[in-house]
Amino acid sequence: MSEQIAKVEALLQEVEDMVSNASRVPLTGKVLVDGDVVLQYVDKLHAALPDEVRQAQQIISQSEQLLESVNNKAETMLAEARTQSEKLLEESRAQAKALVEEANAYAKALVEESALYQETRRRCDELVANAQQTAMGLQQDALIYSDDVLAQLEANLAKVAAMIQQNRADLRK
Repeated sequence: MSEQIAKVEALLQEVEDMVSNASRVPLTGKVLVDGDVVLQYVDKLHAALPDEVRQAQQIISQSEQLLESVNNKAETMLAEARTQSEKLLEESRAQAKALVEEANAYAKALVEESALYQETRRRCDELVANAQQTAMGLQQDALIYSDDVLAQLEANLAKVAAMIQQNRADLRK
């Protein structure tokens, strides 16, 4: 590799000498050089670049593609988590509403039977409390599920970020 670097440095010195010794355009500070000669030197420089530089460029490109893929997957997972969370919340609300309606209907029926009013009142309160507790439980479960999915996504993104940092650190060595 040091031989390749020496070759690159020698080519760069030749280009520098060519520019330094080139004819100057009066009053402009510019120099005249043969474009074909400059392009030949550029081709030689490309050929003399160490393989490690090309490999580093490939790693950077692959890392960028991986990061884009992970970001797309994360966005998809986040959208799915939101959708599932919203669905669970809707289901829990619907179940809670149905339970409350059932409790109200039951309470109304019991009130109509005056002899059983006390029992009706107790049962009604119990159904309402159970419905509210069930609704709260379902909502809490939906929030916990959403948090778990987001935590998993966060962990995956952290792993990818660590991997990219390691690749970058390896490139700097």
